[in-house]
Amino acid sequence: MKELRSDIKLLIYLALTVIFIVLIAFLIKGTVYSMESDASSCRILDGYTREAENEYSAGVRRILDEEGYRNAGIMLSVIVPSCGSREYSLNINHRKFAEESEKSLTKKEEVKQKIEALKMPTDNASVNISFTY
Repeated sequence: MKELRSDIKLLIYLALTVIFIVLIAFLIKGTVYSMESDASSCRILDGYTREAENEYSAGVRRILDEEGYRNAGIMLSVIVPSCGSREYSLNINHRKFAEESEKSLTKKEEVKQKIEALKMPTDNASVNISFTY
């Protein structure tokens, strides 16, 4: 009788161990598949945002050309803290910024407002604009 009880306990212990191992395997497999699908969706989003960044840079270039800042250096840097959100730093470099006097601050502000009106075509994006010489 005692032997039968110990055999039953051993059988229950082994069955529970197998069930837990199978459960853990399914959970790990689900997590890996979930991570793979998130990574592929981020890659697709990155491709789209690169195109949007190129369009934005072309729009900035067009505004600068119209305002008389031909051949201005444009550097668009990006920080990606998470999939989808982006923080941009737009640095515009032109020697006229150094040559112009205090009255040019209004000119810079006008140019800055025109560039800010040219919204980045991606969601969750912020752009910090600076002028250097």
